[in-house]
Amino acid sequence: MPTAKKYKLFAADGADGGVPPCAFFASPAGCRNGASCKFAHVRPTEAAVETGSVVSSESDDEPMPSPSVPTTTNNKQKSAKTKAKTTQQASPQPQTKQAKKVQIQMDTAPTDDSPFRQSPPKPKKNRRSQKEEDLGPFANPKKKVKSDESPGGHKTAAQEPTPPPTTNSPKPKQQPAKTAVAGFDIRALNLPVASFTMPGTAPAPTAPPQPTAPVADPVSNVQEILPTHTTTGAKWMKAIQQARQHHKYATAYDFVKYKALDAEIGLDPSSVWIQAKPYGEWCKGFPQAIAIDCEMCETEDPVSGKHNAKDLCRVSIVNAENDEVLLDSLVKPSWPVVDYRSRINGITEEHLKGVQFTLRHTQAFLMALCSQETVILGHALHNDLAAMRMEHYCNADSANLFSASDSERSSVSLKDLASNVLKKTMPDKHDSVNDARTAWKVLEHWVEKDGQVEPIVRSMSVKQTFASQLFIHRIPKNMCEESHLSRMFLAHTSIAPTEVEEIEFAGEMGKTHVVFKSPQHANLAFDTLDSKTDTDPSGRLQKKVFLRNGGYIRVRKMAFEKPRDKSPPRRALTTSD
Repeated sequence: MPTAKKYKLFAADGADGGVPPCAFFASPAGCRNGASCKFAHVRPTEAAVETGSVVSSESDDEPMPSPSVPTTTNNKQKSAKTKAKTTQQASPQPQTKQAKKVQIQMDTAPTDDSPFRQSPPKPKKNRRSQKEEDLGPFANPKKKVKSDESPGGHKTAAQEPTPPPTTNSPKPKQQPAKTAVAGFDIRALNLPVASFTMPGTAPAPTAPPQPTAPVADPVSNVQEILPTHTTTGAKWMKAIQQARQHHKYATAYDFVKYKALDAEIGLDPSSVWIQAKPYGEWCKGFPQAIAIDCEMCETEDPVSGKHNAKDLCRVSIVNAENDEVLLDSLVKPSWPVVDYRSRINGITEEHLKGVQFTLRHTQAFLMALCSQETVILGHALHNDLAAMRMEHYCNADSANLFSASDSERSSVSLKDLASNVLKKTMPDKHDSVNDARTAWKVLEHWVEKDGQVEPIVRSMSVKQTFASQLFIHRIPKNMCEESHLSRMFLAHTSIAPTEVEEIEFAGEMGKTHVVFKSPQHANLAFDTLDSKTDTDPSGRLQKKVFLRNGGYIRVRKMAFEKPRDKSPPRRALTTSD
């Protein structure tokens, strides 16, 4: 049987035989006996207080002991009680949260002169936390005590931390942390973000930015836009200008071409593509440099049978000013998926089930975040912009700012850039948050060196892989399959490929890589093709292989080399070599 707790009471109000004041009335818990208490409900300032403190470690489940008091009262006792009651009604004092709830429970039918129906004065600050003060007993006078709360006002274990939403209020949502950039609130748009985390990486807080604001007058020549209004833009100015001078830039950032391909597969470019608004007062507090990386899958229109080889399935955007992940979400593909490319991005059919975040949500995020002068950083960024259907020109592309040590005109992979510049090993499967951050850090190195960077040494595996492949493009849709290409090489060169990768179609034309046993097999297969050799715009050797219907495909080497005048060798390798 638990022993009764002992409490130290306040001394009497200086009069022999007077009723001592209640020790619990002025405590944070308040007196639980209410009006039936046999002690005087007076404030410590009205009575001589003993030097000891009131016990506050009482049990919520243990009933309050009722100390014995004299049953007889005199006029002085009655006067003290009347004075205390009059003082409470005329001048309500701040009460604690627990005291208020106890009073409400006892007064089931409060009168109009109850202190809880008035507007009490602001409570004095005490040792409670700021959060408790904000939610103090006078913060919400209409708040009712729930039936599952203990008499002392404490919530029981079974009670929910927040009340259920009413029919007139929206369902409460977990709000992510607010961005550190002044003036940019990523919680303002209500977009169904579907976060995705690769194995071994920490989840990133994501949320959309604030709605759009009035903009300045449009700029006519958007191709020449430069980030001239901000110090962040000035930092990336040279990188943007030099990336535009790369020999592949005009082709890679030909948005007219991408819009034409969309029109071929049945997408209306005028309604699908977006372009950021001009820089103005509305975006001065926003991030002025962001890093982007996307993952794509291949989809098919079930009506027309058209394929979209760059259908967005994940988008990641990192603030390149403070490394904050602004957005990382899976994206619901526009059409049914025919190739998830899980081998590349790690995204499976199961991951995309139930995802409601779409391409248009991505574009709404970008329109609210970016101006025409927002600097977008990335690697082979034109692919990401094409997947997001966004026309943008203030781009710093690491694929256009670094060259390979073995070929000046060759682009290098992000994996080799990370290894050479950051001494960092990239995972086998792409993680778009990691890729965006890596491209940003590599470009930071370029800026720090003022563009005077060393050529990148490509890994042996990459060079070996490239040299063992031939690139096939202009493959007509519905006329040529992977097995046809394999038989074509065997019939024309007597060299069988070890693998023909799945053909990737963009509109009516497709492309793929044909892998051979070694670089020697690949070179001999190319040389043995009975066709004239010419060069593509990048300088690589290529040949035409004609089809029965009068069309043709192009077979191109992956490595750069000068054209050779000697005729192809007569003897060809066979599969047994």
